[in-house]
Amino acid sequence: MDPPLRAARTATPRELTLAMGVVLLAYAGLVLRFDFLCDDAYISFRYARHLAQAGGLRFNPGENPPVEGYSNLLWVLWLTPVEWLGLDVGLAARATSVTCGAVLLALALRLAARRLELGAGAILATALFLATLPPFAMWATGGLETMAFAFCLFAVFERLALEPARPRPGLAAPAALAAVLLRTDGVLWVALALAAAWLGAPRAARRPVLRGVLIAGGLAAAGVAAQAAFRVGYHHDWIPNTARVKAGLSWMRLERGAKYLASLLLELPALALVPLASLLWARGRSWLGLQALVVVLGAAAYAVFIGGDFMAMGRFVVPALPFVALCLASVAAGLERRPAALLALASLVLISSLLCASDRAPVQQSLRQALHFRWNEALALSEVEQWRRMRDRAREWAAVGRELALHTRPGESIILPNLGAIAYPTELFAHDPFGLVSPQVARRRTPARRASPGHDKGVELSFFFDRRPDYLGAWIAPAGSPLDAGLPAGFADSQLGRRTRLERFPVSDGSSAQPRELRVLRLVFDG
Repeated sequence: MDPPLRAARTATPRELTLAMGVVLLAYAGLVLRFDFLCDDAYISFRYARHLAQAGGLRFNPGENPPVEGYSNLLWVLWLTPVEWLGLDVGLAARATSVTCGAVLLALALRLAARRLELGAGAILATALFLATLPPFAMWATGGLETMAFAFCLFAVFERLALEPARPRPGLAAPAALAAVLLRTDGVLWVALALAAAWLGAPRAARRPVLRGVLIAGGLAAAGVAAQAAFRVGYHHDWIPNTARVKAGLSWMRLERGAKYLASLLLELPALALVPLASLLWARGRSWLGLQALVVVLGAAAYAVFIGGDFMAMGRFVVPALPFVALCLASVAAGLERRPAALLALASLVLISSLLCASDRAPVQQSLRQALHFRWNEALALSEVEQWRRMRDRAREWAAVGRELALHTRPGESIILPNLGAIAYPTELFAHDPFGLVSPQVARRRTPARRASPGHDKGVELSFFFDRRPDYLGAWIAPAGSPLDAGLPAGFADSQLGRRTRLERFPVSDGSSAQPRELRVLRLVFDG
């Protein structure tokens, strides 16, 4: 337990329960506000479906060796029984994430309350801060492993830091194993959490905590080694194809990563101000605050190092958000003798979150543009606008995929820059111009160029023409609209356009009041 920061009454179990109830209501409201499925989630769904159908861990039917175009093995395995049972995999993925987020809230609340002996006001401020952070609520949906990973990572730390004199490696170790199997980069995060747990342990508890760190770290290392052996034997590669797409260090990538982090902090300044306040206030007062800072600063450095992420709301820093909440708790604990100051702090961080969630953060477009890092797009969007675009595009592409599955045959192939939702319902062989499931793209040595995160190695669509794919693209358009609707200007007269034939099919989904049709570009090769 940390040294008491104030002489105030600690919260009772009843007050803890009431605070958790209030917080879960706030969390549920924001989860409903941001509920969505992203396009990349369908990549995991397709791997799970093929595995459930005894096709193996393959994105494309018949590919040999299978390409490791996923970076979340345990998540794919978790969803495989859902696919086998024929249940709604998107709903199952989101339900899992929402549950992990709720349990994570409870763990963070308990750790802060126990270590800092918080009163009811500080507990409520801490928990509301975490529950209403838009990145936390948004990535409690989305269909990816983000929240499950954040839960496992925090569980590693919580089991070792809750009672430093009596750490619980028997529970920390399985959580560490799950974390490294949930994400390819999980081993770095686990190492960071373990380092924080040990560095911030009281001197008298250093030996038992070190023992727990070694046990949890040992099992995590064994998991990494086992997956590496599986990767070499099954995928015939020593690193995931996803890492080849995103790996590489350059000043340009560091610039993009710095802008990625700065743009998030611009819309959610509390994410920077809370750790800073903790550093200034908790230094020498709260070991828990210092432990949390280790993880927060490590996460920020990692986000910059890898060059950021094109998805909305700082997905790569979500695992650090519970630790930011611990930083807030360390500050709130010292303010409990000054209720007005505590109320002001809680109000400021809550207003920051609500302004961001409602897309009303007071950010000048010129400043947002100066920090623009999604370089494939000309205009910098707010994080809520980017989320909305991701949501709408995934819905549209999922509808295209369902229709495409009705009019294509297994064994045919398509070039797909938007890989997930369109490919998922079909048995088309997908060629990916960004290389996620196309190793011939990912293995290319390319000079650094200004591209959005994950798009650094993109190739022209004609790159795949020697494989004679059947289709170049597909979309849904209103029936009777001009035939070039949905195509780039001048496409029909371009060299690429002259190699395609437009095919049209009525859309089977009658939910739209206006008749629509599926339009498919079939590639035509001489001879």
